[in-house]
Amino acid sequence: MDRLDGARPDEKEPVAPPVPYIEDVRNQERDTHEQSHHQQAGRAYANLHGLLADAMLYPEAERYYREGAAYCEEHDLGTSLLCLGGGHATDLVHTGRWDEVEDLAGEPLRGDRSSPVNRITFLTPLGQSRARLGSPGVFESLDEAADLSDRLDQPSYCAMVRAARTEARWLAGEQAAALAELEVAAAHADRCPSERPPVALLRWRARRAYLRKLLDEI
Repeated sequence: MDRLDGARPDEKEPVAPPVPYIEDVRNQERDTHEQSHHQQAGRAYANLHGLLADAMLYPEAERYYREGAAYCEEHDLGTSLLCLGGGHATDLVHTGRWDEVEDLAGEPLRGDRSSPVNRITFLTPLGQSRARLGSPGVFESLDEAADLSDRLDQPSYCAMVRAARTEARWLAGEQAAALAELEVAAAHADRCPSERPPVALLRWRARRAYLRKLLDEI
């Protein structure tokens, strides 16, 4: 089965340019840390981690995730800690550390401690990692994520979840269902410019994989 995650040794992912205002957020993190404005510092850590991850600077993003998580635990900043954790779970998917997602997502998904948005940010990478590993429970995670994102109707989360479901369906050999999920993802991405590039890349990979499948059948 051709993968849609691009996990081939002869291909390289496109690298996003560094985000120009990362240094400003670093300064914000330092200033709020020094002034003991704990909630602001927690949000700054989450923002900085997100900017670095969006720029695909994953080692530096992980540094601030770990530093920020320790700070949030020390100062009982549960919301910022969840935001950091959900972002890091996605980073683990992107960097091929799929087996680590299960442990990271376990505690935040127990009970009702996480908001719907926080649950989505853990459920989606959890479903992706399970799909890539061939582990059970893929759609247990992704069905809940889809239900939550549909109810929130925030296009960024809807597109992200549907893109993950596209890949999971494809890896399960359900090409028709995968293409249907991809169309839903694209419709949501039309309302959210930041989600258009990953959905467009997924569409390109799906077309390439489908063409390969046709060629193999000739």
